[in-house]
Amino acid sequence: MPSRKLSDLTPEMQIKASQFALGMHDTGIQFIFTQTLRVLNEQIAYYAQGRERVEVVNDLRATAGLPSIGYQENKIITKTMKSKHLTGRAFDIAIIVNGKIMWNAKLDADGDGVPEYKEAAIIGESVGLRAGFRFGDAPHFEI
Repeated sequence: MPSRKLSDLTPEMQIKASQFALGMHDTGIQFIFTQTLRVLNEQIAYYAQGRERVEVVNDLRATAGLPSIGYQENKIITKTMKSKHLTGRAFDIAIIVNGKIMWNAKLDADGDGVPEYKEAAIIGESVGLRAGFRFGDAPHFEI
């Protein structure tokens, strides 16, 4: 299973993730880290999604210790086999609203005119991270 532990990140990324978490706390945006380090078998399975039949994808996911997905979930979720997750130089988050994970990158749940994932991107960039929001992967942050 993919790691959520900040200790699996590089020392530099651990510092930036902690700074990011403090910034999120200061703004009142609730979130969780959903993924830090990723092993190669996981990356292979993720890369296969949307590119291979769901049966093939699920075989790869089983090898990686990931749960099976259905036909509707078999969509492209990563654009590269060279993910910075593989080297501990990336993490993914999920915004929490009313106790539920929110994946909609455009949703402005607090009504301040700025979507929460964009606010997270601004916080991430302020601590020296590259924000996936800027390139179509809102939950992703990397160095």
